[in-house]
Amino acid sequence: MHYISRFIAGFSIGFARVWQISLVTLSIVPLIALAGGIYAYVATGLIARVRNSYVKAGEIAEEVIGNVRTVQAFAGEERAVKSYKDALMNTYTYGKKAGLTKGLGLGSLHCVLFVSWALLVWFTSIVVHKNIANGGDSFTTMLNVVISGLSLGQAAPDITAFIRARAAAYPIFEMIERNTVSKTSSKTGRKLSKVEGNIELKNVSFSYPSRPDVVIFDRFCLNIPAGKIVALVGGSGSGKSTVISLIERFYEPLAGEILLDGNNIKDLDLKWLRQQIGLVNQEPALFATTIRENILYGKDDATLDEITRAAKLSEAIAFINNLPDRFETQVGERGIQLSGGQKQRIAISRAIVKNPSILLLDEATSALDAESEKSVQEALDRVMVGRTTVVVAHRLSTIRNADVIAVVQSGKIVETGTHDELISNPNSTYSSLVQLQETSPLQRYPSQGPTLSRPLSVSYSRELSRTRTSFGESFLSEKDSVSRAGADAIDAGKQSYVSPGRLYSMIGPDWYYGVFGTVTALIAGAQMPLFALGVSQALVAYYMDWETTCHEVKKIAILFCCAAVITVIVHAIEHLCFGIMGERLTLRVRE
Repeated sequence: MHYISRFIAGFSIGFARVWQISLVTLSIVPLIALAGGIYAYVATGLIARVRNSYVKAGEIAEEVIGNVRTVQAFAGEERAVKSYKDALMNTYTYGKKAGLTKGLGLGSLHCVLFVSWALLVWFTSIVVHKNIANGGDSFTTMLNVVISGLSLGQAAPDITAFIRARAAAYPIFEMIERNTVSKTSSKTGRKLSKVEGNIELKNVSFSYPSRPDVVIFDRFCLNIPAGKIVALVGGSGSGKSTVISLIERFYEPLAGEILLDGNNIKDLDLKWLRQQIGLVNQEPALFATTIRENILYGKDDATLDEITRAAKLSEAIAFINNLPDRFETQVGERGIQLSGGQKQRIAISRAIVKNPSILLLDEATSALDAESEKSVQEALDRVMVGRTTVVVAHRLSTIRNADVIAVVQSGKIVETGTHDELISNPNSTYSSLVQLQETSPLQRYPSQGPTLSRPLSVSYSRELSRTRTSFGESFLSEKDSVSRAGADAIDAGKQSYVSPGRLYSMIGPDWYYGVFGTVTALIAGAQMPLFALGVSQALVAYYMDWETTCHEVKKIAILFCCAAVITVIVHAIEHLCFGIMGERLTLRVRE
């Protein structure tokens, strides 16, 4: 704003003094705007690519750290490091191009400014010679418009900050402004007096906000009758779990309707809707608090009797009563103090403590061993009675008794029926999946029944490594957390200090880029003294005879035109060299 204000004020004073000079200079402004616009457009794309490459590299690091035990178990450290390095090389490539683009962009802006100064010095000499204005007024006007031009050039680095902000904000605003059916935070919707539990997905089209180009559903239809158990089976990525997310309104469909007892769920109060639904995921998410508090997340005002009743239905009461503090037992971070089966039974208790009309089970037993799966499945069979239940499952042991089995493939329902009906057709997709799993050499536990996609080795490694966690989440147990907290407390009073020599040693391999960048930066920095020299000589020339004035003005104009060419070259080399240095240093530190 400071530079833009100076630009406007300078031109205003210039027009008030000698409008002819200001008008000629104003004709150069579109060239400045064009150069700045092209630079902004190209730089925005490159900066976005750099940011996306860093995001991809971060995702690789996040995945490896989150599954570090699995990576170590299969000696995959070198492969993981190589993947991370390959992702970082993309950032280096795009960062180098971004540096060159910045140099060419800023150089072009200064090039246009030097050319405009040359034109201005020449035209002002004609104005003085024809007595349109005297040398003082002409110089005042020229000085004002030149300062205006300089201000526009000085605004270019600040424009870069806006460009970076724009590149970073674009995907965020795109997601915020996504044309969803309604805001999921709405609390003004209706509440039904009674919930039967009839659910219908009607011509639903959907793709995830983070992957808008990947279509998950295209006019997807599914009917879930009240009080019935409907199982969804199919390969990974077919859209089974997406159905759960849409019913819970974690996402809104792009088209179509999701109906509950004939009412579009987007018209219902969101909090009330989720109170009618109990959700049990594959990986139970427990908080670092007591068992009672974890169950209370399902219903804030639940009494101890309601908590106990839910624990009995989920068959969790037996192991809870064997704990010293019973319901007041601390489960640890992410429930690490409990076994997988115990955590899942607490998750079931949390889901049913509010006595929901609808129960959603997203692979609730697939990550458990055979013994735990059997006990958890018995608990689920008990709580599913009388409730509308949607089961996403891989193991047939969890869906054999389902009222309806729907086979999902590529975002569409390809088959529906009971287990006996589907298995009786040897050419059905369901039969093919069953036969494929029954002949799998990795099926080690026949007592579990055939599964539809995941071998036990994957479940075992999943149990070892836990779920992938996001940045900011802890991967430590309570013991590790306490140890780290103690170490942090010890080091809290120490002043962090990094030696400049250490930084210089890391830059060392690229010293020649630093030399070239520094030399060209010094040349670029000489622009302002050169401008001052040219303007002062022009002012003196305006008071000389016409032949001398023409000679001096021609010399100054040629000097400015040469500077215009040189400034593009030196800015390009400067920003390219320092860009390469910065990207290589970042690459070296990250590696």
